[in-house]
Amino acid sequence: VDSDHGHCPKTARSTSGAVAILHGPHNTRATLGWFAKRQTHAAPSTGDAEVASVDAGVRGLALPLAQILELLFGYVLNETVESDATAAIGAIKNGFGPMIYMAKTQRVSHGFLTDYFTLQDHRNHVKIDGEKNSADLFTKMLGNPRHCELRLLAGFYTKRQREQRHVAHSARWQHAYHRHTCQRCATVYLHKHQLLGA
Repeated sequence: VDSDHGHCPKTARSTSGAVAILHGPHNTRATLGWFAKRQTHAAPSTGDAEVASVDAGVRGLALPLAQILELLFGYVLNETVESDATAAIGAIKNGFGPMIYMAKTQRVSHGFLTDYFTLQDHRNHVKIDGEKNSADLFTKMLGNPRHCELRLLAGFYTKRQREQRHVAHSARWQHAYHRHTCQRCATVYLHKHQLLGA
């Protein structure tokens, strides 16, 4: 999750953004959902904006997706909410303290967030480097190299990139199929052959 503090030039409201990625045991990834939404109130600090983003990300993506996957497959997923704001992580772990006013201004439930991360062992809220936060893609105006880097990190590929990934993935296998077209009847045959000198 991420937020861009006071980015709107007219209202000074922040933008909340989040992306939900399912990580498999063999370094596989699948993007399940994402959102970008302007917050309902102008946050007085970056910490407030980040807490509101965590709340929106948990309520809008993490909790519903975890419940759906648990109902479909019958097992509990390990959930990790990544944020690049130390203030938000500290406020949620320590029970908010001076940020108690957020219950009225941003409609953030302090008890819900604290309980969500502290009562269950499979739920974590961790700090990550701002350069690796893929939710920046939905909250900030980024230049081309940074935008492309985060787009790939979040799992959004162009058609050409998907084709390149498919070719690279196919080359990893020892056997692949080679297309051969018969000159007489134009029938396409698939011939199995060895790749990479195997």
